Amino acid sequence: MQLQALTVLQENDRGRDFIVGDLHGCYDALMRQLDARGFDPAADRLLSVGDLVDRGPDSRRCLQLVREPWFHSVWGNHEDLMLRGLATSRNSPDFRLWMLNGGDWVLEADRDDLKQRITAHAAAASLAMEIPVAGQRVGVVHAEVPGDRWACWTPPLSDEDRQYAIWGRTTLTNVIRGQPAPPVSGIDHVFFGHTPLAAPTHLANRFYIDTGGGYPGGEPTLFELTEVINRNLGSSPEPFRPTY
Repeated sequence: MQLQALTVLQENDRGRDFIVGDLHGCYDALMRQLDARGFDPAADRLLSVGDLVDRGPDSRRCLQLVREPWFHSVWGNHEDLMLRGLATSRNSPDFRLWMLNGGDWVLEADRDDLKQRITAHAAAASLAMEIPVAGQRVGVVHAEVPGDRWACWTPPLSDEDRQYAIWGRTTLTNVIRGQPAPPVSGIDHVFFGHTPLAAPTHLANRFYIDTGGGYPGGEPTLFELTEVINRNLGSSPEPFRPTY
C-alpha cells in the first residue's frame, strides 16, 4: 500500500495543539498527561509522531485513537511492521520481524480485526504532516526528512525515501559522532520520534521527542506546540536506557 506523502492541517482557531512522542501502547500514561493539561477534545488537537503500537501495555487502545477526530498521526515504522506482519503468515520473515520488535501482543488479539484497523489507518495516514501554529509552519514526520528539504513531499517519493522517512537515523547518529545537525529547509520547525532519547532534544529546527515510551522507565513526552517551539530544550542527545 502506497501511503500519501503529506497532510496539511488547517490552523486550530478554537483551541490548542499538542504533540506527543512515540506512544508504543502507553495509553494510560497519555490520558493522564492530557488530563493534567486540561485537554479539551471539543477544541484541542493531539498530533503524534507515530509508533502507536508495540512494546507497551495497551497497543490496541492506542491504535483506536486514530478514529478520534481530535487525533492526527503520521505513519511510524511500527505501524509499518504491523501492516506487513498481518498481511502474511506467522511463519513469514515480516511477521517474525514484527514479533522481535514488540508485536507479540497480537497473539492474544483478533488478528482479522487488527488487520482491518491497521489497513484503514494506512489508507488515511501520511508520512508527514504540516500545521500552521502562531504564524509558523510546523512539520511532523516519524524519523527523517529525505534530503533535509520539506519540499521533498511534493514530487513523487522513491521507495528508498519512503523507507528513510520512517526508519532513518542518520541525523542523530551523525550528531552523536560530533557533526552538526542540518536544518530542514522550507519549514520553521519539525518534530521527530523513532529514536528513544533520555530527554527531548532540540537540534537546529528539529525537535526529537521519543523518550522511551513502552520501555521500562520510559514514558511518552507531551508538549503544547505554542510552548515548546519557544523553549530551550537540550541540544546534546543521549540515548534512552531502559531500567530493566
